[in-house]
Order: sequence, then C-alpha cells, then structure tokens
Amino acid sequence: MKLPLKYRYIVIVIAVLLPRIAWFVLLGGDLPKPARDQVFYISMAGRVAEGEGISFSREMGLVKSVMGREMESFDNWTRDPKYIFGIVPVETPTAAIEPGYPILLAALFMITGPCTGAVFLLNSIFAILGAWAVWKLVSENWGEKQAMLATLIWSLYPYYIYYSAYAMTDMIHISLLPVIALLTLRSASKPKMGFTAGIATGIPLSVFSRSNPISYR
Repeated sequence: MKLPLKYRYIVIVIAVLLPRIAWFVLLGGDLPKPARDQVFYISMAGRVAEGEGISFSREMGLVKSVMGREMESFDNWTRDPKYIFGIVPVETPTAAIEPGYPILLAALFMITGPCTGAVFLLNSIFAILGAWAVWKLVSENWGEKQAMLATLIWSLYPYYIYYSAYAMTDMIHISLLPVIALLTLRSASKPKMGFTAGIATGIPLSVFSRSNPISYR
C-alpha cells in the first residue's frame, strides 16, 4: 500500500528526529566533549545576540593564548592574547570566521536563551531540510521507492547523527549538499533556475565555509 505524500514526509521527519533526540538524551542534554571548535561558535553567537557582532571576546583571546603555550608550533599564533590566531584583534568585528552559523545560533539564543537545546534545534532543522532534499532529488530522477530508501539511509547514517549534536557547521554542510545537488540538476532542465542554483551554491560556501584558521584542532 502506497503511503500518501504527507505521511511519507512524517516518516522522514521521524527518521531524522528520533535518533538525534536519543543522542541528545544520551549526552544528558550537554554538548559532546571535547569542546573543540564549538567554543568559538557558541561564544561568538552569544556576542552576536548581545549586540557585539561577529567578534572574538577578550576571554577567548586569553584562553587561546594559554592553550597555545602548550603547543610550541602554535606559539606565534597565540602569544599575544589580544589577537586570535595572531592576526584577529579581540573585541573587534571580523571577517575571519564564517558568519552563518553564529548568526543563526544567535537568533535562536534570542528566542530560547543560550542553551544546548538551541544547538540541537538548529542542527535538526537543517537535518530535516537535507532529508527533504535527498527525497526530492532521488524521487524526481529515480522514483519514490528509491527516494524513501535513500532518505532513510541519509537520515539514519551514524556519522550525520553524531555531528548533529555539535555546535559546529558540519551538520549544515552535510544538509546543504543535497539541496545544492537538487537545484543544480533542476537547472539543467529549467535554465531559469540556474540563478537559484548559483545562489544555493554560493551562499553556503560563503557563510558556512570552514576554509579559515578556525578549522585547525
């Protein structure tokens, strides 16, 4: 028996949310350890929510300076606590970090307050978007049965579930890839969608890219 379209979407949403809720509960509502780059995004999101803009706090500069002293190869990057990565002044608006994730997280912080649930909610929204894009991409090109299988695999893939709990851009990157592929393939048959495909490709690369100094561990 073929499920109505709305019920198929419900199945997809459940497949996305259930394992992520289970992972969130298993973590005790906390963020995964070690903190890694999460501390940058959370701190910056907090500053955006407080009206300080995309900038690093003075405390973050001090933390990075202390941490860098334990790693001789990073000494020049972290010697001066007034600079992050040795080049970015603290307490100053900067373009040294991708703005997308901190801004989106800050928007949720202003609604929910600075809580780990906001991280889970943001990542889950993008996970659902990615699952929907996988569904549309496969169903439009290979059929609905194949689409359901592909979407369930994508939704339940352990690696994607794992990174859904992190306050980092990984889940957004993962989710936007099928969106970009969907719009790009559509533009092949509908030339007017070429502009949309270009926007869908350019914006994620511009505002969620990790090709900057923050990406080192």
